[in-house]
Amino acid sequence: MAVLAIVVTIPMILGLTTAYAAPSGGASSTKTTIDAYKKKAENVKKKAEERITQQDRDKAIAKALQRGELNPLMTAATGTAAALAPGAAPHYFSHPNYANSPLPTLAPGTGAYVGNRLQDRAFATDYPVGVGQLAPVFVVVDTPLTGGFLTEFKARNQATNGGSPFPSAGNVFHAYVLRPTGTAGQYTVVFDSGLLTVPAPTTASTSEDTSYGVTNLTVQDGDRLAFYGQGIPVDTGAGNDILHYPAPTAPLQDTTITMGSTDYPVYPEARTYSFGATVAPATLTGGIRKFVDTLPPPADRPAGHRHLSRLGLLRDRTGRVRAEAAQRFAAHQAARVCTARYQRRPRGRRPADRPWG
Repeated sequence: MAVLAIVVTIPMILGLTTAYAAPSGGASSTKTTIDAYKKKAENVKKKAEERITQQDRDKAIAKALQRGELNPLMTAATGTAAALAPGAAPHYFSHPNYANSPLPTLAPGTGAYVGNRLQDRAFATDYPVGVGQLAPVFVVVDTPLTGGFLTEFKARNQATNGGSPFPSAGNVFHAYVLRPTGTAGQYTVVFDSGLLTVPAPTTASTSEDTSYGVTNLTVQDGDRLAFYGQGIPVDTGAGNDILHYPAPTAPLQDTTITMGSTDYPVYPEARTYSFGATVAPATLTGGIRKFVDTLPPPADRPAGHRHLSRLGLLRDRTGRVRAEAAQRFAAHQAARVCTARYQRRPRGRRPADRPWG
């Protein structure tokens, strides 16, 4: 036993170690691990690409409107917003429902009409297609809108045919609000009503003005009215409304379109359509004000203080209202958030102070 112990101890004293065989398949195991991580990275990338974004949702909504769905901001024939059915998914920012606080509303009787005179014309409607079909006719009304809230689109419902084969009633169209981009002939489509139908006149064979109500649609100075389809009375040979025909596809909400392009070729004829809208000043009543603290005068605010609201930074360091936010701020006064000085009582021996927040 002693001899055996000496034999075992000698290699340890000499610093020798026992040799072990390298595990078989080392390179293969490393490659397998790398492949697993690559596959995992590919799966993560695939999931990120397939994730539904807000932009995807907006595109889906725009396409639904283009196909004929009614925009939630359009109101029912009773003049009230289209109600959300109990149990349906809530639309938090556009649709009265059971999951949000009361929306601000406009004071009644404050709107002004903008657009062409509503009267019978030489033609009760354009007629490239039959009644009830969406015509490839896109018209931009010449009169620009004023800033405020668009509360209704208006059109003449002409009961007499004139030079058309049929009257206005029964025809379908989309009403639009376009916003100039600053490039000549280029507009952003800020609103699509969805498919609207010209109703039968209240009194048979008697023309009347028809309103298509909207729930407080914000518009800016210089925005333009437009419609796609037929059913709107028209005079030819005079006027500044621009007809784009044939326009094979109705404009898509939240996209940019170019007048005179192959999608919207200009038809060289002067025209006037009996189409317009009612725009109310940007004043609101009702709703819920989140805070009622008033903003202190600029002299009492610390240097660098900025006035914040749910709409973003509105004031610079001198207290001046930022021009790009002034209109939106006026339109959302009922939901503003103002800063105020409050009392803070820290723990320990530090004195109380009054910071801004």
